[in-house]
Amino acid sequence: MNALALRVGLFRLLACGVCVLWGAGCVRPTLINGGNTGQNPLDGFDGTGGGSNGGAGNSDDDPVNSNGTDDDDSGPTNQLNPFALDVLFTDLHVDPAGWIQAGDDLVAVGTGIGSGVQYFIPSESSPIAKNISNIESFALSGFAVTGKWIVVRNLEGEVFVFNAETETLTAINPEEFAVSTGLASDRPDFRADGDLVAAVMNRDLTTDDSLYKVLSLNGPTPQIVALTQNPPDATDQLNALDSQVAVDGANFQVAAQVNDTIYVYNLALNNAAPIAFDFSEFGGVSNEKPMWLDGIGLMYLGKELSETGDRIIFVARLGIGITSPVPVSPSTLDDFALINGQFGYFAKQSDSDRLLNRQTRSVFGRFIGQMPTVDSDAINNATIGDIRDEGVYGFGQNLAISPNGEYRFLAGGGSEDSADLLQISKDVTWDVFNDPRAADEDDPLLHATDVTTSDNVCAFITGTDRIVGYILLD
Repeated sequence: MNALALRVGLFRLLACGVCVLWGAGCVRPTLINGGNTGQNPLDGFDGTGGGSNGGAGNSDDDPVNSNGTDDDDSGPTNQLNPFALDVLFTDLHVDPAGWIQAGDDLVAVGTGIGSGVQYFIPSESSPIAKNISNIESFALSGFAVTGKWIVVRNLEGEVFVFNAETETLTAINPEEFAVSTGLASDRPDFRADGDLVAAVMNRDLTTDDSLYKVLSLNGPTPQIVALTQNPPDATDQLNALDSQVAVDGANFQVAAQVNDTIYVYNLALNNAAPIAFDFSEFGGVSNEKPMWLDGIGLMYLGKELSETGDRIIFVARLGIGITSPVPVSPSTLDDFALINGQFGYFAKQSDSDRLLNRQTRSVFGRFIGQMPTVDSDAINNATIGDIRDEGVYGFGQNLAISPNGEYRFLAGGGSEDSADLLQISKDVTWDVFNDPRAADEDDPLLHATDVTTSDNVCAFITGTDRIVGYILLD
């Protein structure tokens, strides 16, 4: 947070909690696809240059890299790991109810072991799985990772903030900042961006009237910002089960949803009232999936169904008052995101947009001018392997966009099957990775069921035993 925001006078310094004693558990990395030898990662994109993991180019004789029999190869060429990235695996198993989140050279994992949430430092030559605490046990899902920080809650809703750089844990006073415990495992307890972490308060524990608060993590210890003006239509019973927040760290803004209205707070304007945006005429606002706030605007899931019975995601340009469905509609209930002017989601305009295993066609783009513009649509993308249900380039259920906008990732979203493939893109072309652990020579590709990324590390879950894998992006 900048100096202006720090001077608003709302921050209260909290006492530092216990230092951490580490648990054991070696994260033994396994290198695949060779090593990045230091060349430009784009060198070898055509399969002729770069290190040993440069792309092999497209060949209709190669079932891994083939564009399929129904494609004339006139479009973008899909390849096998053309960016010379190293893929590694750990011994960490993600609990079936657990999450995985990436930060700045940091990956947190809901393992259910030790403190419940463990972490490792990907850049270390032999990463070790560590516990956040040897005293507390934390919820396996819903936690947030941003920068070097991990924000977790215990089973009572009390919040703890761990600094992986200093290896210290700070216990937040629950009378000032606490969260609800009844959310489904796919709902976040916190929303984080940059130095800010926002949440809906559990007012059974907090002692003031503020529904929404923010943790500022730009100093050695967390500081609390209370959004003192609650939305006018918020009731005393409102909680995280029927409200949600989003945060934009770069612009010091927080969005809070109450019914079909989203209220946007500007943290640099002291106790100013939030600006209300009523979206009741634009599909309403559902809290089934997290909304996103960006300097460009808002992205949210509507309540109303399309004519085909599918859901619609909306984008709103707040400064100019324009709200519209995403460019390719209707959408699905799978992941969507709006990060630093880039957006991604999954579309379902016809039966061909969804495979038998629920992998769905992705759409990515950017805000150019007043409205979102699509730059990657998988509608005509090639089949991976011999048949469509073995996977299609650009199809998935789970997505991630690096904050710097350099990489986009796709993965599956449930139990692994043949089409849950980890895919990577920098533009309109989607690429896959080989998996040397694969016992079936007819299925040599790397599968993943969840993916998360920061600017320097992408992490994912792979295999029926839910092993954590990761890719160093620097």
